[in-house]
Amino acid sequence: MQSLWRWQAIFSAQTPVREPKPVNSVTYQRGQATAQKMLCASCHLPNYAGRQQIPRLAGQQEDFLVYAMKQFRDHPGLGRDTIMAASLYGLKDDDLDDLAHFLANFK
Repeated sequence: MQSLWRWQAIFSAQTPVREPKPVNSVTYQRGQATAQKMLCASCHLPNYAGRQQIPRLAGQQEDFLVYAMKQFRDHPGLGRDTIMAASLYGLKDDDLDDLAHFLANFK
């Protein structure tokens, strides 16, 4: 387990590679409002950098964020992160798209 945490620390310390994509200010603001409403920063930290076993969200690939959030929301069950499943419960696909756009472009 120590080895896994060491690798997580190494990867989480890396600077995210950003592909220049235009930021849609309306989508960004809706995503920001959703993140505030859902209290995402309470676990992922106010800069969304994550910590220990809680992953970085800021600067991740937008498509990856949408995919991961849909997996948590749509496939709850044994061995899954029940906190994330409960947190995302009830959000529509459009909400997840907005949230992913905000987090992918968060600075």
